[in-house]
Amino acid sequence: MEPTVYLDEYFLVNFALDAFSLWLAALFGGVACKAGRTACSAALGALYAALLLVFPLPIWAEYLTATGALFCMTRAAFPVKRISSLFRLSFLVSCAAFLTGGIFTVFYRLAAGVFPRLSFCRFAPFLFLFGSFTAALLPRSFARFCAADTTREVTLIWKGKAVTLRGLSDSGNLLCEPVSGASVLFLCEDAARRLFGEDAALLTGEESAIAERPAAGLRLAFCVTAAGRTGVLLLRPEKITVGKGRFLEEKNYYVGVLKSDTVLPDGIECLLPVR
Repeated sequence: MEPTVYLDEYFLVNFALDAFSLWLAALFGGVACKAGRTACSAALGALYAALLLVFPLPIWAEYLTATGALFCMTRAAFPVKRISSLFRLSFLVSCAAFLTGGIFTVFYRLAAGVFPRLSFCRFAPFLFLFGSFTAALLPRSFARFCAADTTREVTLIWKGKAVTLRGLSDSGNLLCEPVSGASVLFLCEDAARRLFGEDAALLTGEESAIAERPAAGLRLAFCVTAAGRTGVLLLRPEKITVGKGRFLEEKNYYVGVLKSDTVLPDGIECLLPVR
């Protein structure tokens, strides 16, 4: 007697597994994991699995389409521009899928020993929700630990003027611009003056400068520090690149200025977000 598989439950199980795998890949890969993109990508993977169940393919075609679906899911979840980053994240997603499937199966076997009539389709979504709740409580230092190369060359361009600095990936820099969600790069005051010139006064919050030279795109974000909650003024330069050579990446960071009493390591003039 063949087992009965309900398509809606099958879709839900695959959606849960794919979403959790994408989250793990983002965690180990040190990239941002947006809820909307993750949900769309997981739905794409679950739809592929459901269609494969309804319309089975030869084994070679199944492997071929599964590889294509993997790359599509990764690209939908993480909008990377470099092919090498796409392959790296796709590999992490596939490894996370194997790991997630194994963990879910082990927990299901344990639960089935207590509740013999428990079906996997009805158990997996609850386990996924529990895993997501647990993951939300995990420290982000796990992702920071996985981030490679803590110091990088940073080039910023403002009104046609380029400044190259040495930046440090700061595990505590989690600030995002509230409208776009873009990460924030912090400059020391000296570097800010070299890049922005007179416009550097806009970022330090000088009211006279803001009144005399209002800059389009000036943003306000709030962050929590050891001293309490404070506001930070941000600007987005014309272009920001991180790294050099074949590792050069263009970023869409906003830029803020560190307080004058902030002490940076020797040779470091800016703090990069880890992601």
